[in-house]
Amino acid sequence: MDNKDLQDIKNLMKDKIAVSNFQLNSNMDKKIKKISLIKNLSTIAACIIFTSGIVFSNQISTKIYDLAVAKEVEKIAVNTKTSAKFNVEYSESNEEIIDLENNNQGLSQDNLKIKVDDIVMDDNNLKITFNIELSDEISKKINGQKGVEAEFPDLLITDENENILYCKDMQKVEQLLNIDYTAGYVPENNISFEEYKEKVLQENEKYFDGYVYFYVLKYSKNSINLMYNMNLVGQERYYPRCKNLNFEIRNIKIINDAENEFGGTKLNYQGKWNISLELPENIINRKMNTYKMLENDSNGENEVVLFNVLNSGTEVKLRFKAPEITESEISPQLKLINELELENPTVQIRDYFIDELMASEEYRKYQDDLAKKYMVEEAYIQDETGKRYELQRGAYANGGGTISEDNFYEPALVFNFKERDIKEKLKLHVKYFDVDYEFDLVKEAEI
Repeated sequence: MDNKDLQDIKNLMKDKIAVSNFQLNSNMDKKIKKISLIKNLSTIAACIIFTSGIVFSNQISTKIYDLAVAKEVEKIAVNTKTSAKFNVEYSESNEEIIDLENNNQGLSQDNLKIKVDDIVMDDNNLKITFNIELSDEISKKINGQKGVEAEFPDLLITDENENILYCKDMQKVEQLLNIDYTAGYVPENNISFEEYKEKVLQENEKYFDGYVYFYVLKYSKNSINLMYNMNLVGQERYYPRCKNLNFEIRNIKIINDAENEFGGTKLNYQGKWNISLELPENIINRKMNTYKMLENDSNGENEVVLFNVLNSGTEVKLRFKAPEITESEISPQLKLINELELENPTVQIRDYFIDELMASEEYRKYQDDLAKKYMVEEAYIQDETGKRYELQRGAYANGGGTISEDNFYEPALVFNFKERDIKEKLKLHVKYFDVDYEFDLVKEAEI
């Protein structure tokens, strides 16, 4: 677009647009149709990615999954060899319990007790079912028919070697690991201080930062069964084969009738509950089987980066060359807004352009292609007998992934293929961007 065209359009914008009731003038429309394609759709593309069902966050909240998924996770846990049930006493708070929602009123230490009912732990997964015992004084504040949610916001899980298996309180993590960020930070390295802090934590071998999902499995008058499920899917890191797990809880939050427009009843208690458990041999001496991909020219640059068979399922990480998605000549109007450098384009003008963009067939195809770039359409494992093993439902972003700087899509998948299903040779079938790929795999080692 030359300066004369731009000035003509500016004049048309000034003369023909009524701010209170914006309509695109037919003369202006003819001018606009001569303008080239949209300059940048990155923001819209980001919206597409995050609404396409792929989850990128390291914390998966209870709002994302429903009870059906929670039950599926529970079923997987029950059927694995790396589970253990504990018949232990409830632990009382070591300190006076403070009711934070009731003027910091003090409660006796036996008003809230906690114990662990069962644990499932393999190299990738850590699932704990907590049992919270409520006193009559607390339980009478809860209406079980209205739905109950609960969490331990500052839950800390460590092992006998002081590895931090779970903690979202970064100050506590830094204190326990004795991290001094200022010692190694060099501003000239083209990395911000916040990015440097994140890098230091990621590289620390004693800190495990996995996905987390928590859910109230069951509520009765005086007890809440609260499940925490953590995993390291796609991180190429593994939980240590520890002998003990230590739990520290300083805060218990309970929400009753959470869907109520006023937020329901909120209970918030502060105390200090400590639980230590010895793990059984089946968890300590667990095994992991690895497979390697056989080279196949038909798959090009695409490859299986990781294929590990655990007791609870098989973790797979892939690397696909992502297609280049080019912008079509679909919205010269949005480019016009940028080129006019309007300081405050009216809501009516912007909404008109965006609505027109969304309605176009070209944009819908562009949107579909962007979504497909971040999506495995189908995947399953097939053994030597032809039996198929499908993707597993659970507390992780199954199929979610990122695009690398060199334009490779790297998804993480978990399948219902377990240690009992081991075969010497396998095939992995994956459909990505309308193309079917078949990877041949051979058993490599048992770790």
